[in-house]
Amino acid sequence: MSRGADGETAGAKKTTRKTASAAAAPKPKMASLFKTMSPESLTLQDALRLLSLPRLVGSYEETNAETGEVSDVKVEANNGRYGPYLTKTGADGTSETRSLASEDEIFTVDLDKAKELFAQPKYGRGRGRGAAKPPLRELGPDPETGKPVTIKDGFYGAYITDGETNRTVPKQYTPESIEPAEAFRLLAEKRAAGPAKKRTRKSTATARKTTSAKSTAKTTTRSTTKTAAKSTTKKTTTRKSTSTKKAA
Repeated sequence: MSRGADGETAGAKKTTRKTASAAAAPKPKMASLFKTMSPESLTLQDALRLLSLPRLVGSYEETNAETGEVSDVKVEANNGRYGPYLTKTGADGTSETRSLASEDEIFTVDLDKAKELFAQPKYGRGRGRGAAKPPLRELGPDPETGKPVTIKDGFYGAYITDGETNRTVPKQYTPESIEPAEAFRLLAEKRAAGPAKKRTRKSTATARKTTSAKSTAKTTTRSTTKTAAKSTTKKTTTRKSTSTKKAA
């Protein structure tokens, strides 16, 4: 084997080792910021706390209501796509979750509070099908409608509502910093603008029909043109043949 071939083989081995090392290297851990945090104000301590999640709240013994068997369960607090929550994991690996009222509770909830939450039906509280989640802040009655205005936490973030009209809290504000007068003004603007107009499917269907009709018309025109061209050609050929016979 030549030196060039040996060099290529050695290079291929090095590349394979580098690829294997890169694949084996652990991926850096990431964590989402709380809604009350911003990249500009985030401290190193806050970042380390976020990266330490999930937080172990504690462990306790639990008795199975059906079998009477006693087993240890572990409770952890974490933040997820749908907000802060608790996870209870049994010795057999089965788990159960409960939502927390705020992100701050991830670091403050204790074992007694966790037991209380897990003792409640899953859909009888918080974000479930039962009681509604409490508002983040109450702003008082609206000066125009008299309805109570609150700030609630929704799927897309905090929003202002009087129970009928909703308005997302602008990015320059937080639920704690926005003034009631500004919130009332934003709701008044939303009411004045009226409901957003929805696009109907009829216009789309009409457009499709119109396009289809145009395509059909073009096809018909082309067919007519071809037929006319053929007829003209036949007539010309016939005339030529007749002229030739007469000349003969």
